[in-house]
Amino acid sequence: MRGGELMRPSPAELRSLCYSLQRPGSSPQGYDKHRRRLKLDPAIERGTPFFIHIAPCYLFLDADRPDAWEALLPLRLSLLQLGCRWAAWTSGRPGHVHLVAVVPDALERATLVAEAKTIADLNVNRSIRPPGVPHPTRPGLGGDLLYPGTWRQVITDLVPCPVIEPAPLPKAPVPSFAQPLTLPPSTVRLLQDGDVDADYIDESGDRRSNSKVIQALVSSFRHAGADLDTCHTLLL
Repeated sequence: MRGGELMRPSPAELRSLCYSLQRPGSSPQGYDKHRRRLKLDPAIERGTPFFIHIAPCYLFLDADRPDAWEALLPLRLSLLQLGCRWAAWTSGRPGHVHLVAVVPDALERATLVAEAKTIADLNVNRSIRPPGVPHPTRPGLGGDLLYPGTWRQVITDLVPCPVIEPAPLPKAPVPSFAQPLTLPPSTVRLLQDGDVDADYIDESGDRRSNSKVIQALVSSFRHAGADLDTCHTLLL
């Protein structure tokens, strides 16, 4: 793990990174009880603690454990296998790590989130305190770059991109009949009015049997020439 003051982003690098990570239309917010909205440039210049809401294409992992870098190894390997760009830096207490990855594919992101939930003290968040921004209760801690080698490379790697949503499932085709089904009057009456004549009684003899009603309807549909898919659709 690398660290030191020289590994924290410059104000210009921090500004560029915030503009990339920030969700479009959102603003930095302070950590005060009102969560007031802030202007980015003055907040950076004054050293104000703030957080930003990240764009949908990013996956943000907040590892709150002293062995965070080692605990993140399975996810780092998964990101490598998926070809995703990512960066990591220290955060808060010693050993704790923030990792941000560009994962535009929604299904891949959901898979990574599920994997992250199997690791203790690893949180998936949609807001982040950017590196180099003071911690609200532990000033001066965190923000040292772990990966890649320079903040310039981080800014290049974490450029936002459009989200790839999963394709919608195709709708079930509506069955078409070569000719209308001709049903007997008893079946038509059963469909319209129910078992008003109590023709379908269960074994106890004191109440109607829904399974016998459905069986009678299916038998009638099949006798009229409907296939099983059509029977299912008609019953629905």
